[in-house]
Amino acid sequence: MSEQSTAITVYVFPEGGLLEELVTADGYHHFSVPTRAAMPERLARYIDQAQVAGSEDRVVYEGPTAALEDPEEQVAQQQLADTRALTVMTAADGGGAGVQVSLMATSEAVLAMDTPDTMGESTEVRTVSAEGLIALIDAAIPEVAGA
Repeated sequence: MSEQSTAITVYVFPEGGLLEELVTADGYHHFSVPTRAAMPERLARYIDQAQVAGSEDRVVYEGPTAALEDPEEQVAQQQLADTRALTVMTAADGGGAGVQVSLMATSEAVLAMDTPDTMGESTEVRTVSAEGLIALIDAAIPEVAGA
């Protein structure tokens, strides 16, 4: 299996302006100017291409991040090992504050996990519904005030 990386960068401007840059694994750059309202659903389609996000949001693991590497951990064996596409979504505002979340699309669900700074910290892995995924993305896109 070859590893390929594609990046989507969304630049947020005052008064709701956005510029989306898609860079494919082979270096192709594509620019779009979507509306702010369309962006969460647009990114959700990219993250969940197989449309496996369910209808409910629920916690499937809560505990030390390092334990997720233990092959005996049930969520690691049954769900994380089935990851078909990994998306790391990072959102930062002009002041440097931001959030980062890892999204794993498996054959049966979309999982979301906060990205802790160290393996010693605790984390939460949860399945997200299609609506929950859109809400998560919407909350991560910063609002930019004034021109």
